[in-house]
Amino acid sequence: RGVNSHLDIQREDSESIVLGMVEAINNCIEHAYQNKYSEEIKIDYRIESDVINIEISDHGITMEKEPNFDLPDDLETESGRGWFIIGACFDKVEYQSENGLNVLALQKIYNSQT
Repeated sequence: RGVNSHLDIQREDSESIVLGMVEAINNCIEHAYQNKYSEEIKIDYRIESDVINIEISDHGITMEKEPNFDLPDDLETESGRGWFIIGACFDKVEYQSENGLNVLALQKIYNSQT
């Protein structure tokens, strides 16, 4: 939220960025680190005119398959919507893992308030 407060960004885009990041970080904690809250998650960002690029990285368990951005068939289940939410919040989402480092790259093209 701190970064968003310094950007000339519409509220809807700001809320989308926050929601997508919260979901991505929750995924790191729950899946990569198996609910170990003391592990490190690194967040880097770069702002270029009307684009924000965010990288969330961890050294946890690597995903075995590509992210599925589809909404799950069973909407009543408590899990399975994370990638759908992340994909809906960002314009570009890429995941890669190499040498024990997992990196989720997120890109949002945002509209300015003015």
